[in-house]
Amino acid sequence: MDKKIEPNAAERAEIDAAAAVYLGAGKKWRPAEYRLEHRGASKDGNYWIVVAVHADDEAGLSPGGGKSLELWIDRQTKMVMKELGFQ
Repeated sequence: MDKKIEPNAAERAEIDAAAAVYLGAGKKWRPAEYRLEHRGASKDGNYWIVVAVHADDEAGLSPGGGKSLELWIDRQTKMVMKELGFQ
């Protein structure tokens, strides 16, 4: 069984900051519009996986997959390298 890799407190703050910049600049989301769920490292260990859960999705206001996203953040550069939407 693979051991789940978790970020330490400093890394978590960097991950949260990277996600906030990405969501603010790219999606125009305000911090009050979403929350982050940390899912640990990717299988290859190169990325932190974070789910940005949009408030509209939690309230059931968005049909289909909604606005929420899975973000893959490079562990070295702390930049979002991949965005996945939910189906």
